[in-house]
Amino acid sequence: MIKNGQSPRRASLGLIFGLTLLIGCQFAQAQSSDIERFEFTMNDVEMREFITSVGKITGRTIVIDPRVKGKVNINSRKSLSADEVYEIFLSQLQAHGYMAVLQGDNILKVVLAPQAKLEGGLVSTGEDTEASDAIITRVIHLENVAAKSLLNTLRPLVDGRIGVINAYEPSNTLIITDRSANIQRLLKIARNVDQQGQQDLEAVPLKNSSAASMAQLLSALLKANGDQRASNNVAIAYDQNSNSVLLRGPSRERLRLRKILRELDKGNAQQERHQVVYLQYANAKNLQKILLGIEQPKQGIAGKQEASNDKALNVEIDEEINALILTGTQQAVADAKALIKQLDIRRAQVLIEAIIVELSDTLAKELGVQWLLGKDGQIGGGLSSTVGSLNAAALAGALATNDNTLLNNTLAQANGLNLAGGRLRSNGLSFAVLINALAENKDSNILSTPSLLVTDNEDAAILVGQEVPFITGSTTGSNNSNPFQTINRKEVGIKLEVKPQINEGNAIQLKIKQEVSSLTGLQASDLITNKRTLNTTVLAEDGETIVLGGLMDERVQLVNSKVPILGDIPLLGRVFRSDNSEKTKRNLMVFLRPTIIRDQQLLNNISQRKYRYIRAEQLLKQETGIPLLDNEIIPVLPVFNQSQGE
Repeated sequence: MIKNGQSPRRASLGLIFGLTLLIGCQFAQAQSSDIERFEFTMNDVEMREFITSVGKITGRTIVIDPRVKGKVNINSRKSLSADEVYEIFLSQLQAHGYMAVLQGDNILKVVLAPQAKLEGGLVSTGEDTEASDAIITRVIHLENVAAKSLLNTLRPLVDGRIGVINAYEPSNTLIITDRSANIQRLLKIARNVDQQGQQDLEAVPLKNSSAASMAQLLSALLKANGDQRASNNVAIAYDQNSNSVLLRGPSRERLRLRKILRELDKGNAQQERHQVVYLQYANAKNLQKILLGIEQPKQGIAGKQEASNDKALNVEIDEEINALILTGTQQAVADAKALIKQLDIRRAQVLIEAIIVELSDTLAKELGVQWLLGKDGQIGGGLSSTVGSLNAAALAGALATNDNTLLNNTLAQANGLNLAGGRLRSNGLSFAVLINALAENKDSNILSTPSLLVTDNEDAAILVGQEVPFITGSTTGSNNSNPFQTINRKEVGIKLEVKPQINEGNAIQLKIKQEVSSLTGLQASDLITNKRTLNTTVLAEDGETIVLGGLMDERVQLVNSKVPILGDIPLLGRVFRSDNSEKTKRNLMVFLRPTIIRDQQLLNNISQRKYRYIRAEQLLKQETGIPLLDNEIIPVLPVFNQSQGE
């Protein structure tokens, strides 16, 4: 039966639709019944019980820090799924000052919020990090943007109480420890910025202008015109080595700025600039050679000179004020000034302190008898050779002449014990005998400490001694009239020549030539000198004392003179023999200590120490006074003050 005028077909369709809708609703209810839901209401529940309940509901293992305490109050008006319970759990922890740190799959650790960034949690590098309040550590690799520059942008977005962000420059990586949800937000920002870094980079070389000044001019123009959009989209920098302006940004903006650069550079092509550069440390004449040497035209492949008019530079100097006058294009002058700035620097100095120590010990003994025979007042030959300091023949000759001056000079040569006797006759036999006995012991300790302050890589020398004349020749006339001698003066004393070179770090290479010379007091054809020379190159550390070299010398000298046959007679032969024994031992050592002086303060300290030492010695002598001159006062240096060392 068909009611309400409905056709059988339409009624069938309605039945089918109703059945379909009923079946669909039943299926949906059955499907939703598979998700377990929980009534979640808590009043003054202990925090640990709350965490334990959440662990059972979510199926996670939760480790609780012993310091976690408190009570939880939750009133939910609807049933919650396990995931919703977990989000409420994280929110409750955060409200009480605690954080959940992921330690692995389904493993959590609940700690105090400040400790969370030290725990770090699970380290992730993938894109599928779950957005939640759990603490994790994320490593973000960047391709186009420097991690260090992006670090300053993202750091304010990280809660410093629970999170931390750092950059690892070798791999261009960011390392972030924070809530998972916040890390997801930071990750999106980093990816967007890293993609913007893929914009093209263009270098615009300049011929007549300075890249540094042009880069500053462009930046100022964009800001002055209020072109904020172009200023934000285009990064402007410069490379001084290639004299190029670097542009990075959209091609349209780069094209516009490139045209501006070309026009500005073209306008400076024929303009010459004059610049006076006052030097502080370098020598103007030396820098002029360097600058003109760099500006020489280069040789091409075919041997022809390449044109260098674009960078032509003329350099003049004013030696009185130690200044350079530069004339040339703007770029040439700018390049020259940049080079001058690198060369005109304060050079380090080196204080060279040398120590020369010489120890000597001489032991000598002498014993002998000298005989002289003569006839009719004439002294003849001797019966013994003379090795003593006093010659018997000389003494007898002085006595025979009755010349007191000659006698005094002869006796002045006597050392030790000397006994003389004899008889001089004008006719008949004359004889004389002289007995010498001498024991001598000499000790000497010579300490010299020359010091010298020299600039790095410069030659320096110091001489402490005297100039001694040496006869180099003599000339007489045909009849021995108007004779004269030629003399050459030579330096005798302590001489030190050094050239230091400061290497990387505090190492110093020293080229040293040292000479110690002195007069022996003896003569041959002329004066005899002792000379000890050292010539070497060494490497020493700053403030280190090194030994340059030394000499240890030990000599034994025996001299025996006697009358043949008579001197060999036992016991009696002692009367016809003279013996001389000498032993000399000498030690010579040379030490050196270089000290690098890089600033004025250190130089002032060293100068003050040396100054005060000399002044203290003068004060000590002033207290002692001058013998026999009681009213005279020894002058003393004034008190050292800072202005004297500057």
